[in-house]
Amino acid sequence: MLILVMVPLFAYVVYPAINRFWPLTLLRKMQIGMFVTAATFAVPIWIETQIQQGGRPSIGWQFVAYVFLTAAEIMVSITSLEFAYTQAPNKMKSLIQSINLLSTSLGTSSSRSSTSD
Repeated sequence: MLILVMVPLFAYVVYPAINRFWPLTLLRKMQIGMFVTAATFAVPIWIETQIQQGGRPSIGWQFVAYVFLTAAEIMVSITSLEFAYTQAPNKMKSLIQSINLLSTSLGTSSSRSSTSD
């Protein structure tokens, strides 16, 4: 649900706002998304610190982490699909897209198998 809400927000608000100060390319969007992904881990670290100190953080902080993670996914996943499609030669577009999606599925399946152990 967050992706459906945030994609238009990024397309019409966030990207144009960033573009005013720093010209955005597809690679720059992905770079920013990687930094946002790394910064997303600050939220659970903060929550755990609060718990260790005897605090009782609100469950709402989990929503904040999901918002950051969704923003990072929009900046990396969607942009990487666009980048792969725009940079591939016409005769190789479907092959490049399938390789991109294959890498996503392999990453997803390996993360699921490691959590089920």
